[in-house]
Amino acid sequence: PFSFTTLAATFTLAVPTFPADAALGVSKTVLLDWSDAAAGTAPYTYDVEIFSDAGLTTSVYSDAALGVSQEQVPAATLSPSTQYWWVVKSYDASPADGYSSVFTFTTAADLATGLLLTPANSATLQPLSPTFTWNAATGGIGAYSFVVKIYSDALLTTLVHTSASQA
Repeated sequence: PFSFTTLAATFTLAVPTFPADAALGVSKTVLLDWSDAAAGTAPYTYDVEIFSDAGLTTSVYSDAALGVSQEQVPAATLSPSTQYWWVVKSYDASPADGYSSVFTFTTAADLATGLLLTPANSATLQPLSPTFTWNAATGGIGAYSFVVKIYSDALLTTLVHTSASQA
């Protein structure tokens, strides 16, 4: 009789796909995504970890035994304008395992915010042409501009004036 032996399928590790390596301006609540592991023994599970250093020694977020190839980073986990490094570890039922390549991304800056100083909130008997003042904007990068919108109702449905200015 004729016989032969096939090679065992090589377990294919997950590969990070989003955010792309070296991505800039990434949301602090990014939905991490990676390719599915393949050619091993199903089912596949994943561990994902985000680090604040290139040496992968300071973990800022991790989740384990995920049965899907995505993970939403919770709010208040990542800081604005910060570089992070992330990896995915893949497992199959055999149990074969291994880490993906390390990917990096940088989070977006927080939007600039300014605080209206005058007129005071709920002020009454204001002149027909009031002067608006606000504190300096913080939290962004570069020059700031403001848009002042005046509504005639508390539900902000009836816009009566719009004015834009550069700070």
